[in-house]
Amino acid sequence: IRTLFANIAPSAVDDPWVAIVVPHELTHLVFNTATRNPYHAPPHWLNEGLADYLAQGYTASKRGNVERAARTGEIMPLHALLGQFPTTAARFSLAYDESVSAIDYLIRTHGREALVKLIRSYAGGVSDDAAFTAALGVDSAGFEANWLQNLGIDAPVPFGPRPAPPGPVPSGWAAALSPTLRPGETARPSASDALRTGGPTGPGAPGDLSVPIAIGVVGLLALLMLAGILIAARGLNRGDPLGAGKDAEPVIEAEPDRNDPE
Repeated sequence: IRTLFANIAPSAVDDPWVAIVVPHELTHLVFNTATRNPYHAPPHWLNEGLADYLAQGYTASKRGNVERAARTGEIMPLHALLGQFPTTAARFSLAYDESVSAIDYLIRTHGREALVKLIRSYAGGVSDDAAFTAALGVDSAGFEANWLQNLGIDAPVPFGPRPAPPGPVPSGWAAALSPTLRPGETARPSASDALRTGGPTGPGAPGDLSVPIAIGVVGLLALLMLAGILIAARGLNRGDPLGAGKDAEPVIEAEPDRNDPE
């Protein structure tokens, strides 16, 4: 809506901070007008770094904070500041100071015209690499590497989860996990290993269920046959060879026709 907002208390109207926050936020409005597109937003560090650079410049306190972070290995890479800045107070402040440092290095190395060209190129919705290459002759990763080299440091080690060191294993578990094999014997892979590594499959392969199922079907058929034999034997003992039971009609043989010449 192209409107600047700042929370300035009536008692702070004449505070020196007002002379910083107003041009800072106005720079964001101009930056947004120059780069607005529906495809790709510029890096957050570029936006905030420019606003802070024009409002305050790369002050001695900012430079000192960045140099201290470089010495202690606390520098955050620029590609970690593409979106929102960290929320802790110290890292939040460092993110702003690093952004201003990067803008200061860009202007000292490539000039203000290159900075303007870089900002305007984002209006076309291009990627970061395309914008940096067109304006500076180096992609975004190359610019970051040059900025870090100017600070006298290598690329920082990323923060994040790391594999936990292996813990102690009870002696009983060690034997179960590594069974002793006889000479010439090789360990047979488990069903999960076969599935994971694409090992043997089919009848007899680890995890194959066809053999147990076949045995179960044969056993069921044998039980059914045995039950049928027992029922038939019981019918023979009662004089009912077909096992029809007492409700069946008796078999009556027809008398021969007396008029039949045979």
